Amino acid sequence: MGINDNIAQNLNNFMKEKNISANTIAKVGCVNTSTITRFILREIKSLNIETIQKIAAYYNEPMDRFIQELKKTSCNSAEIITGSDIAYISFYRDIGVSAGHGLEWDSDGQILSFPIPLSFLHSKGIAPENALIVKVNGDSMAPTLNDNDLVVIDKNFSISLNGVYVIKDNINGLRVKRLDKDKDGNLKVISDNKNYETQIYSAAEMQDETITILGKVTAKIAGV
Repeated sequence: MGINDNIAQNLNNFMKEKNISANTIAKVGCVNTSTITRFILREIKSLNIETIQKIAAYYNEPMDRFIQELKKTSCNSAEIITGSDIAYISFYRDIGVSAGHGLEWDSDGQILSFPIPLSFLHSKGIAPENALIVKVNGDSMAPTLNDNDLVVIDKNFSISLNGVYVIKDNINGLRVKRLDKDKDGNLKVISDNKNYETQIYSAAEMQDETITILGKVTAKIAGV
């Protein structure tokens, strides 16, 4: 069974279990009722991942309630399914990036592959081989990012103003924060939640690798 067949079956089972009509699901997903009906009947190949995200978020369900196609992988790489729009991206399910005071990156954590449409990655300007998915822990980036959100990280990035990145430093561990680099090379580490203080790292600290920028957050998928 392909990934889209899997999603269609899971969505149909969910609607039956919750006694939800195609019309209601369509309104939640901001699509036509016929789109949902034809997708379930497999007359339409796929749904946009944004539609699935909206449905999952509205009903407070994890994404893998609908995309139960996660599988173990042994390396940090993308696998593109020939003849389809799907790329399997490495997902560190047991590893979180803290939207708070920091977590440690445990490289021994379980790595899974998460199915993402290539069209979605391309729309965000990210190549599949540079993509990585991790989970957000904490509330320091709320309301932009919330606890348990999944974020897509681009490992091939350049620092621009007002961007959100995954960083690691010697004291706080692994975090997701908004970064702002000034003309002198100093770096502001900003939380969108104003209850958290802004930190500033000097250009010298950046050169000494006191703080390491691991990737840029390019998209939020959904909570799990």
